[in-house]
Amino acid sequence: MAKSRVHVAVGAATTTETPNVSSIPITRAEGGEPDNDQLTVVLADDEEGRAPRFRRAIPIVLGLSALGVIAMFASGLLDENPAEPAPPTAQATATTQATAPPTSAPAPTTTAPPPTTTSPTTTIPALSLIGASGDPVVTSRLTLKAGGIGPIETGTPAQEALGRLVASLGAPAEVGVAGTEHGLCEGDDGRYVRWAQLTVIVLGTVADGTFVGYRYQEPPVPTSLINLATPSGIRLGDDVATLNETYASFTITYETVAGATTFRLFEDAELLLWGPVSSTDDNGRIEGIYSPAACDGP
Repeated sequence: MAKSRVHVAVGAATTTETPNVSSIPITRAEGGEPDNDQLTVVLADDEEGRAPRFRRAIPIVLGLSALGVIAMFASGLLDENPAEPAPPTAQATATTQATAPPTSAPAPTTTAPPPTTTSPTTTIPALSLIGASGDPVVTSRLTLKAGGIGPIETGTPAQEALGRLVASLGAPAEVGVAGTEHGLCEGDDGRYVRWAQLTVIVLGTVADGTFVGYRYQEPPVPTSLINLATPSGIRLGDDVATLNETYASFTITYETVAGATTFRLFEDAELLLWGPVSSTDDNGRIEGIYSPAACDGP
């Protein structure tokens, strides 16, 4: 078998493509030795004078080897300090909670009520709260005087005066608010307590007021009668002639007050008693006997 030498230049570029063997120059060095600058490859011719199969396989092996080296570098196997795999990045799941913007509550609208004028609160006690106290007084001693009713004098605390009257006359029939029509001054806070024809006037409340006067007259609808009289014995229903005779040593005048004719009994210019009469004639009748008005004062 004939042998041939193939010289390949050292440092020549190597490609992955299969070289054309027929294009590689084949030279023989003198003395049968290859040149130092050449790589000699001995190939055997096949029987038909063509390059052997081994010669054709060299470029394929070299190409596959180069591809393997490139793949190793790419995968980092030949790197002296292979890169450590990056730690998995924790993907934070941001939970966004939609928060509605604070809503400012509308300021409350306060509408001030129009100013009103209020009168003082008036407390009217129940009749049952006016109880008896003190010693009872017989009716004949409950005389109608300028300064009180018998031994119960004006200026006495209301509870004491009313207590003795309850003890003497029994429970009252009515209690209410007293005013100027009862002889009090404008704006005074007062009460009245009534037994049949007798109305007792209190300045202030029943609990802490003062007994200041009385009115004795026939009620519009009499339910019971209390037979009271002045110290001189004048009673409701007596005629004017009897009134004039009884108080002949006193001064009596007749006046019209609020459309009604009234008598006025004086002693030394001091008003003692007064009240309505049906007329000034002798047959006129006495319709009421009153103590002096508290507003007039002493």
